[in-house]
Amino acid sequence: MALAPQPTQAEASPTATKPKSVPVSNANTGTESPYEPFREELIAEIFAMARYLLGGDKSESFDAATAGVLGALDRGEHPEMEGLLAAHADLKALIAPATPFALLAKDDRATARGVKFLGPNPVVRHLALANIFFLLLFFGISLREEINLATLNLSIYEQSGLPLAIKLIFLVAASGLGASFGALFDVWDDLKRDRFDPRGESIHWMKVGLGIVAGLALTEIFQASTSTPSQSGDSSSVALLALVGGFSAGLLHVALSATVNAVKSIFAPSDKA
Repeated sequence: MALAPQPTQAEASPTATKPKSVPVSNANTGTESPYEPFREELIAEIFAMARYLLGGDKSESFDAATAGVLGALDRGEHPEMEGLLAAHADLKALIAPATPFALLAKDDRATARGVKFLGPNPVVRHLALANIFFLLLFFGISLREEINLATLNLSIYEQSGLPLAIKLIFLVAASGLGASFGALFDVWDDLKRDRFDPRGESIHWMKVGLGIVAGLALTEIFQASTSTPSQSGDSSSVALLALVGGFSAGLLHVALSATVNAVKSIFAPSDKA
């Protein structure tokens, strides 16, 4: 009787499995790697940096390997990830202090529809729209008869109802105008220096929100600190305070911190011997 073939050690062991391989993009089979979005982003940044350098005087500084990767991409080939990473690092060093994110953001104008003139990136366009909104709100609410020298010189404790609501909207508009202008100015400065990072969009919106709060608070602190309406200045000073507070929310933080430290120095014991 013929004996059945004995299983090998690898077949007999239930735990013996083939080692897992990292999935890669395969252009021949049509399968797509889960890392393909990262690869596409890497290639987009490489092309953005190359265009930036070709527009200047550093194109001859390309490393031979980097030039080879660019040539392979131009021919529609699929360079290895190691080559892409090396080319990206080489180009990033050449464009410094500019950043790949900033250069890629400048090429984002094609994704805009109808509002390309507002900026090259969605973050810039959204902030520009916010600035236009606060500007129109400021102009529109200023046309109301409730916005006059007498009402603006009164604090929130001396008004109520619709006149108070209209005044607060006026101050929000002035504060938002200053805050959105400050955020746009920061973005413009970053774009000019090619160091803009669109991932920091939330930081700019936080600055707008803090600016609105700071403008309202500074205006009320100023008006509450005066004993009579005649000492509170005119309507232009109230609007200016809201505008300045919106533009520089840190001003309110410094003022409040100084006040807190002054009060603490009264009650807290001195550390000096």
